[in-house]
Amino acid sequence: MEVLTNKTRDMAILLGLEPDSNPSATPDQNVCASSIVGLPGYPVRDVRLENIEIIYPGGGVAKKHSIAPGKLDSVPELPAQYPEFWMFGELPACGFYVRHADGIAFSNVCLRLKQSDFRPALVCDDVSRMSADQLTVSAAPHDRVMLLQNVRDASFKRSNFPAAWPGGISLQGDCQKVEGLQ
Repeated sequence: MEVLTNKTRDMAILLGLEPDSNPSATPDQNVCASSIVGLPGYPVRDVRLENIEIIYPGGGVAKKHSIAPGKLDSVPELPAQYPEFWMFGELPACGFYVRHADGIAFSNVCLRLKQSDFRPALVCDDVSRMSADQLTVSAAPHDRVMLLQNVRDASFKRSNFPAAWPGGISLQGDCQKVEGLQ
């Protein structure tokens, strides 16, 4: 499946994440990531993604409303808008964004990026019991591949990531029992 570009700037303005309501001379083409998102205290449970290839355009560049990798806590919760995909504005991942989840399994999943992107391909925040068997991220060797924050009990087996430059795979916050990442 190939993901087409979309415009997230309009949603960022609607959500108040970007106060400037004047149209941009350059349209925002940063693609909204696929997301698996629960709420604090109400995690999404037991989701299995299997035998999937998703091709993302990549090419994302940092904008005023972009969420930096070190600022994952600034992704809004917005329970009144849950579960609309647009409720967050632009997400800090260019492939998959997983937050407030328990029992997430990736099996034979491939995320391909056509162009380099400033965001990691996979971001997981407040996730427990995560497994990845044959998770492949096809990105430029200098791209951020994965950011895990507050992830507990995660296992990576037979996964394939681009040559990880320093910072290509990051663990932040309280990560416990994360196995299989080199």
